[in-house]
Amino acid sequence: MAVLLWAFVVTDNTFFLELEIPIQIAGLPKGQTISKSLPKTVVGKFRGQGADLLMVYLTPLLSETGFLIDASKFHKVSAINLNDYFAEHPDGLVLPRDYNLELINIVRPDTIWISLEEESTKLLQLIPSLKVKLKPGYIMVGKVMAVPEYLSVTGPKSILDSLRHITLKSFELNNVIADIAIEVPVSLQPSELILLQQKTVTVKANIQSIGSQRFDAVPIILTNVPKGLNVVTIPETISLIAEGGQDRLLTLNSSDFVGTFDFEKSWKPNQIIYDINILLPADVQHISKLIPEKIEILIRDNEK
Repeated sequence: MAVLLWAFVVTDNTFFLELEIPIQIAGLPKGQTISKSLPKTVVGKFRGQGADLLMVYLTPLLSETGFLIDASKFHKVSAINLNDYFAEHPDGLVLPRDYNLELINIVRPDTIWISLEEESTKLLQLIPSLKVKLKPGYIMVGKVMAVPEYLSVTGPKSILDSLRHITLKSFELNNVIADIAIEVPVSLQPSELILLQQKTVTVKANIQSIGSQRFDAVPIILTNVPKGLNVVTIPETISLIAEGGQDRLLTLNSSDFVGTFDFEKSWKPNQIIYDINILLPADVQHISKLIPEKIEILIRDNEK
């Protein structure tokens, strides 16, 4: 009974309290946006009866609650004294209907700067930052990639002009034996000024078990042969055993490999036997065997 009696007495008294309320910006001119970060909240000093204070403490702030500032009333860069502004625009204070409070003054900050500039939209490439340690016997085919590879970003032109790409959050995976597909958050600072097309992307990598496969009749190409010189290779084709991702190897054939010999760079008088350079298709790890291991380079007289 004493507690109830105290509650009835104090709720009829007038009290003062400081309340932190979000800032909301409205009325941005078309094609314009805020270019500098603003305080997220304003602390105001309010007057009300005890019952009103109880209502404040017992009910959460609603999403529409805020100090509403109409940006259309200001130039590109404006200093706004908040006490003067809300004295002239009392309707800018939006509170729940149950809050029977009177604003006495703004405690902090007393002044904010609103800076407006042209709004811009730009496509930025997403750069994954993923370290992958594979379990022995596995290989990554291709590279780590983000899906989508590019993301649309909207914000102040001065900020977007300085951006070339977005580096995603760094993380590491160990003993990987299967394909990778991980949702990764995307963020840019200052986050309150930049609108991202989406807040997460997928980082992917193709992981395959290592296999080997033989390819026959791989062609040999001579390069930089002097004009009028008849140069032949023995044999004209070779065989090889390639190692790489098993699924990738199944998509290849002999024409995807090329043996090359740079005559101008490598040929020497009185030498016949030479090593051969093999151009590998993407994602083939290496050649484990060449058949034959070396080739002959012969110069023949041109037939009349």
